[in-house]
Amino acid sequence: MKKMLLLVLSVVVLSLTGCSEKEEYDQINVEDYTIEEIAKMYVENLLSEEYEQAYQIYPHHLEMEKATSARFYKATMNSIFNQYGEVTERGEHFTTEVDEWEIVSFPTKFETGEFNINVVFDEDKNIAGFNFGEYGLE
Repeated sequence: MKKMLLLVLSVVVLSLTGCSEKEEYDQINVEDYTIEEIAKMYVENLLSEEYEQAYQIYPHHLEMEKATSARFYKATMNSIFNQYGEVTERGEHFTTEVDEWEIVSFPTKFETGEFNINVVFDEDKNIAGFNFGEYGLE
């Protein structure tokens, strides 16, 4: 009887442990992509509510990695979706340089607002920032 109870408890514990693990994603090799391609995939993940992918797949600048997480992305995007609604239109991205940073901007219209989604990269193609700025097509 004790062996049976122990076996049942072991199965339950293993099942619960397996259910609580988050999925792991392999990081991309940045040398295979331009920053524009990386930014586009990253923003697609965010807009599709794939926050673990957005956090794990793309390399982040050390400071960005410390400051963010999949939970941060979820909270940020949920706030945007709750305040502005769903995406209704997306313009062509464009890239600008500010000092040592390259910024890929995605003009984006939501149901009740419009602004650029900006992804900032360092010189090693690490994501160093993610923010929302004034709407503009370049």
